[in-house]
Amino acid sequence: MTMVESREVLPPSQDDWVRAKKKITIETGIELAYVEWGDMNAPPVILIHGYTDNSRAYSLIAPYLNGRRFIAIELRGHGASQKVKRDINLLSFATDLSEFMDELGIERADLIGHSMGSMTAAVFAALYAHRVNKVILIATALQPGPAVTDWLIETIENQTYPLDMDSKFLEEWTWNPHPIDPVFMKYLKQEASQVPYETWLGCLVAFRVTNWSMIAQSIKAPVFVMWGDKDQFFNAADQEDVKEVLPHAKHKTYVDYGHSVTWEIPEVAAKDIMGFLDSGA
Repeated sequence: MTMVESREVLPPSQDDWVRAKKKITIETGIELAYVEWGDMNAPPVILIHGYTDNSRAYSLIAPYLNGRRFIAIELRGHGASQKVKRDINLLSFATDLSEFMDELGIERADLIGHSMGSMTAAVFAALYAHRVNKVILIATALQPGPAVTDWLIETIENQTYPLDMDSKFLEEWTWNPHPIDPVFMKYLKQEASQVPYETWLGCLVAFRVTNWSMIAQSIKAPVFVMWGDKDQFFNAADQEDVKEVLPHAKHKTYVDYGHSVTWEIPEVAAKDIMGFLDSGA
């Protein structure tokens, strides 16, 4: 039997994260950025960030993830990926991801998605079931409720772009119930402030018209749902709705934690993620 040696790439530091980004042009001509680390010869895990985030969203948890090839993609309109003025929605993200995998020569992968990235992962896992091994949905919902979307539509329409990184809005947008690494948060707010209006609006419109419950039955891969009970965007009722459409999924509630458990307790979250990926589920 031929033994394949590990080719380990360490995750970049916060200061080096942007310089570590690679870019690839997919079939539709969209240029997508990504950061990868881990064992380049191991099975791939693709990580999908949330609304207005980028690959840095996984930087705090990256040092605790091991044994796989981890690829944190940046969705169209986000981070260093191509800025577009239309087709900024879950279906476009899923199509981009399929073409992204084609370009990297990846036939199948595990998926990890946070918030909007979890919805993208769910849609992808339903539409491209043959390309998915396992799915981890962090802070997910079938669709954001009207309280969230109404607040967002009213707020983003009254902002000046690019945003002021010290604005009250970005402070509320990035709030967590526990302290987060301050260097990470500085970069996160700075990068979120540069997200164009078209991306803010396009994603929000997609939230208001997209509910993935009707295609959930097409998800064949094992699913792990992670949720903090202090999540300010997706509540307990949202989690019951997810359980209804994914009755065989594994669910874990993180008591006293919020929307971003991978930021608040990265080592704990990583242990749970790796436990699921390495399990026989």
